[in-house]
Amino acid sequence: MKKYVVFLMVIVGLFLVVMPANAGVIYSNDFENLSDLLTEWSYSSTNTTPGTAEHPSDRFLGEFGSSGQISDNVMLTLSGLPVHTMLTITFDLYCLKSWDGNGNTIGTGPDEWDLRVFDGPILLHSTFSNEDSYNHQAFPDAFPGGVYTAGTGALEVDTLGYSFQLLGDSVYRLNFIFPHSLSSVIFEFSSDLTVSNSTNDETWGIDNVVVTPEPATVLLLGLGGLVLRRKHRA
Repeated sequence: MKKYVVFLMVIVGLFLVVMPANAGVIYSNDFENLSDLLTEWSYSSTNTTPGTAEHPSDRFLGEFGSSGQISDNVMLTLSGLPVHTMLTITFDLYCLKSWDGNGNTIGTGPDEWDLRVFDGPILLHSTFSNEDSYNHQAFPDAFPGGVYTAGTGALEVDTLGYSFQLLGDSVYRLNFIFPHSLSSVIFEFSSDLTVSNSTNDETWGIDNVVVTPEPATVLLLGLGGLVLRRKHRA
């Protein structure tokens, strides 16, 4: 029995040694590489933020939105995924300028934003606000459920350097994990914004995208659990 336990522990150890630190990451992009054609994205336009001392100028995918912007529907298509049972996607959402959250009595908003998996689950349907005087937002809850002050749950507020009628910007670090086992996946990022005729009005962008399948974690937990059970029985 002890030899069996030692054998399993050696196998786990070898797995940890040979597994690269980013073995699980199948896609990552911070959009700083100007030579990257971004063919996996339905739109490949990038911009740089004006920048501040808190957040220096940073390149991102966008700007997107309504009112003359490129689009309000952007897709990321990934294929050739390894065998897996779960997928994790993490990214920064940039909400720029006059986002009105759940809307108000003077007719602005709601400003809705969605992330869904094609032929799969809706990962987020919510609203965001950059106006804390009267426009509340649904995030971190789903719209129309939540009523929170502007910027609730934001990683950063007014650090990117944008300004529109005294309104700035907010950055949200979003993370979702969901069941998935197909060899390809399409993520659909979209918005439904109530804006004026100005292209300087509310827009959005995406940065620091990381997609990770979850087979290695499950394998390690399974082997580790087996080792622990065997050791306990011994």
